[in-house]
Amino acid sequence: MVISPRTPVNAGGAASSWSISPALPAGLAFSTASGEISGTPAVATSATIYTVTATNAAGSGHGTLTVAVAAAVVPVTGVSLAPASASVAVDGTLQLAATVEPAGATQKDVRWSSSQASVATVSATGLVRGLSVGAAQIMVTTVDGQKTAVCDVTVKASPAISYPSSPVTATVGSPFSIAPANSGGAAETWSISPALPAGLTFSTATGQISGTPTAVTPTTSHSVTATNGAGQGSCLLSITVNASTPTGPTFTQQPTSQTSMVGGTATFSAAATGDPAPTFQWQTLAPGAASWSNLAGAGAPSYTTGVLAAGDNGRKFRLAATSGGNTVISQEATLTVTAATSGTPVSGTVQGAFTLDHSPYLVQGDLTVPRGSRLTIEAGVEVRFMGHYKLWVLGGLTAVGTAERPILFTAPDHAVGWFGIRIWGGVGPGGALPMDAVEQRIEYCTIEWAVKIPTGSDANQDASYNNSRGALFVDGGGMGVPNSSSLIHINHNLFRNNTTQDKGGAISFSSMGGAAWTMTGNVFEDNTTHQQGGALDLRHCASLHVAGGAFRRNRALNENPHTAGLIGGVLYIFDMTVYLEDVVLDGNQPDDFGIDSMGSYVYVNGVLQVH
Repeated sequence: MVISPRTPVNAGGAASSWSISPALPAGLAFSTASGEISGTPAVATSATIYTVTATNAAGSGHGTLTVAVAAAVVPVTGVSLAPASASVAVDGTLQLAATVEPAGATQKDVRWSSSQASVATVSATGLVRGLSVGAAQIMVTTVDGQKTAVCDVTVKASPAISYPSSPVTATVGSPFSIAPANSGGAAETWSISPALPAGLTFSTATGQISGTPTAVTPTTSHSVTATNGAGQGSCLLSITVNASTPTGPTFTQQPTSQTSMVGGTATFSAAATGDPAPTFQWQTLAPGAASWSNLAGAGAPSYTTGVLAAGDNGRKFRLAATSGGNTVISQEATLTVTAATSGTPVSGTVQGAFTLDHSPYLVQGDLTVPRGSRLTIEAGVEVRFMGHYKLWVLGGLTAVGTAERPILFTAPDHAVGWFGIRIWGGVGPGGALPMDAVEQRIEYCTIEWAVKIPTGSDANQDASYNNSRGALFVDGGGMGVPNSSSLIHINHNLFRNNTTQDKGGAISFSSMGGAAWTMTGNVFEDNTTHQQGGALDLRHCASLHVAGGAFRRNRALNENPHTAGLIGGVLYIFDMTVYLEDVVLDGNQPDDFGIDSMGSYVYVNGVLQVH
């Protein structure tokens, strides 16, 4: 700070000059004219004696002066602690650092205190010691200004872990799980070394070991470590993985007796477990037979018979399950076959619902769904055509089964067959027959044994060309709307053993305008056409995307051994674009005569893309 000027007192003769020795502290000035001392000291100095000399013509006079420069007082403005929060183990220590502000404060002394001295204490130098599990606030206070700062301290116990037993034994192929116990502080992370046997996993969040071992492993000691803010705890766990011991097989589901009709089928199901997984073989005992025999190709837990005859009544079935060299036989199940005439007879106009409790439906004449009406068929229903009859849809059809309970369209007499499903208006004996522009949905259905070779009135009615196409014939032109493709949903169906005289052994599509559309998951097996398109006949339609499913053993037969026809053993495509994606093609055939027909397997007069 600036000092008041200090001027010397002279009781003698006037001085003509002044001097001082030694030099004054930095910041102070000495006047050689008056002997005055003034200025602002820059640094603190200890008390020093200075000699001042005044001189004139008569001589010199001397005096002494003691000068001390005291340091300036800088007050404390604040204090901080590092860290601001921390964890410490019981009996562990933690050094805290207090920073007094500003750095040049005159008085930097501090005092320490703990809010919970039973949990943690603190020394005069800021050393914290954990005493018991809990939380405490460690406070530092400055002597100058009483400024404070706090560190939140959590006192934790280190994990103390163990597993229920060690060593432990696991078995290849059997689920295994073991979890640790922890009598100490909660663990935040877990680790294990070395790696576990193949098939087992270790949770770094809980320390649990689980999984299904896949290989025999000798006894191995694993070090498991649990860590938290207080420290870590470890234990050893020995694991041995032994080979599996064959068990079973044991039946968890026995086959049950079934009832079906002549011309129908029956399905028997059972289930068994074992280690290793069992293999299966269905066996049958014919009425009056002395011994059981294996059924060819019946190696799955479920078996569906072929078409039943009256002579199958009383036949017995059972399932042999084999595992680890042991074979166990299920209980016997008996098949009851009733006459094909038992069921609900239908003919003529149909609408409303075909329900499961009235199944099977025995079709005894052509069926027609009239305009303004809809026929809904429940899952699991069987529709049996007892002659060469058709289902003609002028209104709406909803036939939606499930994977477990498909709808069945069939004919008990395979030689006669039935006349298929027709979704088309066209022209009949009475003139124009327009149809409704409504949704048609055929999903999870089995359509089989349709024989589309017109005879009698069918041969002359509305052009035999259309009467002889496809077990399922859909003509969008008859819907009277340009976007008819958006109304047709044909997915997850099985078309098998269908025969047509003209085009499309299973399905014939014509004039399906509108946006691109998709058929998904349909399977076509053993369908035959006597002209073109063993499975599908596709004409003048919007782009079609065939996704998934399969085409197996479909055939296009040219009945003239001397002429090559435009056949297409699988597909006949005309004036449209077709996309095939993830479709299986297996065993499909062109004509029997070996003629190199144009498009022997797939005939395209449009665009075909395969993905």
